[in-house]
Amino acid sequence: SIQNLFELELSEDIYEVLIILVNIFYASIFFLSMVPADFKKLEKDKLYPVLVEKASNFIFVPILGVYFLILTAYILRIMITQTWPSGWVAAPILLFTILGILTYALLSPFRKKYHKYLFYAVTVFLIVYFIAFYQRIDQYGLTEMRYFGVLAGVYLLGISIYFLVTKKEHLKVIPMTLSVLAILSVFGPWSAFNLSINNQFNRL
Repeated sequence: SIQNLFELELSEDIYEVLIILVNIFYASIFFLSMVPADFKKLEKDKLYPVLVEKASNFIFVPILGVYFLILTAYILRIMITQTWPSGWVAAPILLFTILGILTYALLSPFRKKYHKYLFYAVTVFLIVYFIAFYQRIDQYGLTEMRYFGVLAGVYLLGISIYFLVTKKEHLKVIPMTLSVLAILSVFGPWSAFNLSINNQFNRL
Protein backbone atom coordinates (compact mmCIF):
# COMPACT_ATOMS: atom_id res chain seq x y z
CA SER A 1 0.00 0.00 0.00
CA ILE A 2 2.77 2.45 0.91
CA GLN A 3 4.71 1.58 -2.23
CA ASN A 4 1.73 2.15 -4.53
CA LEU A 5 0.17 5.15 -2.81
CA PHE A 6 3.38 7.11 -2.29
CA GLU A 7 5.07 5.87 -5.52
CA LEU A 8 8.16 4.66 -3.69
CA GLU A 9 10.85 2.32 -4.98
CA LEU A 10 11.26 -0.13 -2.12
CA SER A 11 13.74 -2.97 -2.03
CA GLU A 12 12.35 -6.50 -1.68
CA ASP A 13 14.56 -6.94 1.40
CA ILE A 14 12.25 -4.60 3.31
CA TYR A 15 9.57 -7.29 3.46
CA GLU A 16 11.97 -9.66 5.23
CA VAL A 17 12.75 -6.91 7.75
CA LEU A 18 9.03 -6.26 8.24
CA ILE A 19 8.37 -9.94 8.95
CA ILE A 20 11.06 -9.94 11.63
CA LEU A 21 9.88 -6.67 13.21
CA VAL A 22 6.20 -7.63 13.19
CA ASN A 23 6.61 -11.16 14.49
CA ILE A 24 9.29 -10.55 17.11
CA PHE A 25 8.78 -7.01 18.38
CA TYR A 26 5.31 -5.73 17.48
CA ALA A 27 3.44 -9.00 18.09
CA SER A 28 5.14 -9.47 21.46
CA ILE A 29 4.40 -5.93 22.63
CA PHE A 30 0.81 -6.09 21.39
CA PHE A 31 0.27 -9.46 23.10
CA LEU A 32 1.61 -8.16 26.42
CA SER A 33 -0.55 -5.04 26.18
CA MET A 34 -3.68 -7.24 25.93
CA VAL A 35 -2.90 -9.21 29.11
CA PRO A 36 -5.03 -7.82 31.97
CA ALA A 37 -3.48 -6.85 35.27
CA ASP A 38 -6.03 -9.08 36.99
CA PHE A 39 -5.38 -12.61 35.72
CA LYS A 40 -8.74 -13.78 37.04
CA LYS A 41 -10.36 -11.92 34.16
CA LEU A 42 -8.84 -14.47 31.79
CA GLU A 43 -10.85 -17.23 33.45
CA LYS A 44 -14.26 -15.65 32.84
CA ASP A 45 -16.55 -17.20 30.27
CA LYS A 46 -16.80 -15.42 26.95
CA LEU A 47 -19.99 -14.78 25.03
CA TYR A 48 -18.26 -15.23 21.68
CA PRO A 49 -15.87 -17.91 20.35
CA VAL A 50 -12.26 -17.66 21.47
CA LEU A 51 -11.02 -17.93 17.88
CA VAL A 52 -13.10 -14.93 16.82
CA GLU A 53 -11.85 -12.95 19.80
CA LYS A 54 -8.20 -13.77 19.09
CA ALA A 55 -8.52 -13.05 15.38
CA SER A 56 -10.14 -9.70 16.11
CA ASN A 57 -7.62 -8.69 18.77
CA PHE A 58 -4.42 -9.90 17.15
CA ILE A 59 -5.16 -9.69 13.41
CA PHE A 60 -8.00 -7.29 12.58
CA VAL A 61 -7.24 -4.51 15.08
CA PRO A 62 -3.49 -4.31 14.24
CA ILE A 63 -4.24 -4.24 10.50
CA LEU A 64 -6.80 -1.48 11.08
CA GLY A 65 -4.21 0.51 13.02
CA VAL A 66 -1.57 0.16 10.31
CA TYR A 67 -3.95 1.08 7.51
CA PHE A 68 -5.28 4.03 9.50
CA LEU A 69 -1.74 5.44 9.73
CA ILE A 70 -1.04 4.78 6.04
CA LEU A 71 -4.27 6.39 4.84
CA THR A 72 -3.91 9.34 7.20
CA ALA A 73 -0.39 9.97 5.89
CA TYR A 74 -1.69 9.75 2.31
CA ILE A 75 -4.47 12.27 2.99
CA LEU A 76 -1.94 14.63 4.55
CA ARG A 77 0.14 14.24 1.40
CA ILE A 78 -2.89 15.18 -0.73
CA MET A 79 -3.44 18.31 1.35
CA ILE A 80 0.21 19.34 1.17
CA THR A 81 0.81 18.61 -2.54
CA GLN A 82 -2.70 19.66 -3.66
CA THR A 83 -2.94 16.61 -5.93
CA TRP A 84 -5.99 14.43 -6.45
CA PRO A 85 -5.87 10.89 -5.03
CA SER A 86 -4.89 8.06 -7.35
CA GLY A 87 -7.42 5.38 -8.27
CA TRP A 88 -5.48 2.73 -6.39
CA VAL A 89 -6.26 4.36 -3.04
CA ALA A 90 -9.77 2.88 -3.25
CA ALA A 91 -8.46 -0.63 -2.49
CA PRO A 92 -6.90 0.07 0.95
CA ILE A 93 -9.81 2.34 1.94
CA LEU A 94 -12.28 -0.41 1.03
CA LEU A 95 -10.21 -2.94 2.98
CA PHE A 96 -10.03 -0.63 6.02
CA THR A 97 -13.78 0.03 5.98
CA ILE A 98 -14.90 -3.58 5.49
CA LEU A 99 -12.43 -4.88 8.07
CA GLY A 100 -13.43 -2.14 10.51
CA ILE A 101 -17.15 -2.92 10.24
CA LEU A 102 -16.44 -6.66 10.47
CA THR A 103 -14.40 -6.11 13.64
CA TYR A 104 -17.15 -3.87 14.98
CA ALA A 105 -19.66 -6.67 14.44
CA LEU A 106 -17.50 -9.44 15.93
CA LEU A 107 -15.79 -7.87 18.91
CA SER A 108 -17.89 -6.42 21.71
CA PRO A 109 -15.10 -4.50 23.50
CA PHE A 110 -14.07 -2.92 20.20
CA ARG A 111 -17.61 -1.61 19.70
CA LYS A 112 -17.73 -0.02 23.13
CA LYS A 113 -14.31 1.64 23.02
CA TYR A 114 -13.54 2.61 19.46
CA HIS A 115 -16.63 2.49 17.26
CA LYS A 116 -17.16 6.27 17.17
CA TYR A 117 -13.55 6.86 16.17
CA LEU A 118 -13.75 4.06 13.61
CA PHE A 119 -16.80 5.43 11.81
CA TYR A 120 -15.52 9.02 11.86
CA ALA A 121 -12.32 7.79 10.19
CA VAL A 122 -14.32 5.71 7.70
CA THR A 123 -16.42 8.73 6.74
CA VAL A 124 -13.33 10.86 6.02
CA PHE A 125 -11.56 8.09 4.09
CA LEU A 126 -14.65 7.40 1.97
CA ILE A 127 -14.64 11.02 0.77
CA VAL A 128 -11.19 10.37 -0.70
CA TYR A 129 -12.53 7.04 -2.01
CA PHE A 130 -15.30 8.77 -3.98
CA ILE A 131 -12.92 11.40 -5.37
CA ALA A 132 -10.66 8.63 -6.68
CA PHE A 133 -13.59 6.83 -8.32
CA TYR A 134 -14.90 10.07 -9.83
CA GLN A 135 -11.57 10.57 -11.56
CA ARG A 136 -11.62 7.11 -13.11
CA ILE A 137 -15.24 7.36 -14.23
CA ASP A 138 -14.70 10.85 -15.64
CA GLN A 139 -11.72 9.59 -17.67
CA TYR A 140 -12.91 6.17 -18.83
CA GLY A 141 -16.64 6.02 -18.15
CA LEU A 142 -18.72 3.71 -16.00
CA THR A 143 -18.04 -0.03 -16.00
CA GLU A 144 -19.52 -2.85 -13.95
CA MET A 145 -16.52 -2.91 -11.60
CA ARG A 146 -16.65 0.87 -11.06
CA TYR A 147 -20.41 0.65 -10.53
CA PHE A 148 -19.97 -1.92 -7.77
CA GLY A 149 -17.07 0.09 -6.35
CA VAL A 150 -19.19 3.23 -6.04
CA LEU A 151 -22.14 1.20 -4.74
CA ALA A 152 -19.94 -0.39 -2.08
CA GLY A 153 -18.74 3.06 -1.03
CA VAL A 154 -22.29 4.42 -0.79
CA TYR A 155 -23.39 1.39 1.23
CA LEU A 156 -20.45 1.58 3.63
CA LEU A 157 -20.90 5.33 4.07
CA GLY A 158 -24.58 4.78 4.86
CA ILE A 159 -23.76 2.06 7.40
CA SER A 160 -21.13 4.27 9.01
CA ILE A 161 -23.50 7.22 9.35
CA TYR A 162 -26.18 4.89 10.73
CA PHE A 163 -23.91 3.58 13.49
CA LEU A 164 -22.70 7.10 14.27
CA VAL A 165 -26.19 8.48 14.87
CA THR A 166 -27.97 5.44 16.29
CA LYS A 167 -27.97 4.73 20.00
CA LYS A 168 -28.71 1.02 19.70
CA GLU A 169 -26.64 -1.72 18.08
CA HIS A 170 -28.78 -3.33 15.39
CA LEU A 171 -26.23 -5.53 13.65
CA LYS A 172 -28.97 -7.19 11.58
CA VAL A 173 -29.13 -3.96 9.57
CA ILE A 174 -25.80 -4.87 7.90
CA PRO A 175 -26.85 -8.15 6.15
CA MET A 176 -30.43 -6.99 5.54
CA THR A 177 -29.50 -3.78 3.72
CA LEU A 178 -26.65 -5.51 1.90
CA SER A 179 -28.93 -8.21 0.50
CA VAL A 180 -31.49 -5.66 -0.69
CA LEU A 181 -28.79 -3.56 -2.34
CA ALA A 182 -27.28 -6.63 -4.02
CA ILE A 183 -30.64 -7.59 -5.56
CA LEU A 184 -31.29 -4.05 -6.80
CA SER A 185 -27.84 -3.86 -8.41
CA VAL A 186 -28.43 -6.78 -10.78
CA PHE A 187 -32.04 -6.23 -11.88
CA GLY A 188 -33.81 -3.37 -13.63
CA PRO A 189 -32.63 -0.30 -15.57
CA TRP A 190 -30.51 0.81 -12.59
CA SER A 191 -28.50 -2.44 -12.59
CA ALA A 192 -24.73 -2.43 -13.04
CA PHE A 193 -24.93 -3.96 -16.50
CA ASN A 194 -27.56 -1.63 -17.95
CA LEU A 195 -26.05 1.56 -16.53
CA SER A 196 -22.51 0.70 -17.61
CA ILE A 197 -23.60 -0.27 -21.16
CA ASN A 198 -25.66 2.91 -21.57
CA ASN A 199 -22.82 5.06 -20.23
CA GLN A 200 -20.24 3.53 -22.59
CA PHE A 201 -22.55 3.85 -25.62
CA ASN A 202 -23.23 7.50 -24.76
CA ARG A 203 -19.49 8.18 -24.55
CA LEU A 204 -18.96 6.56 -27.95
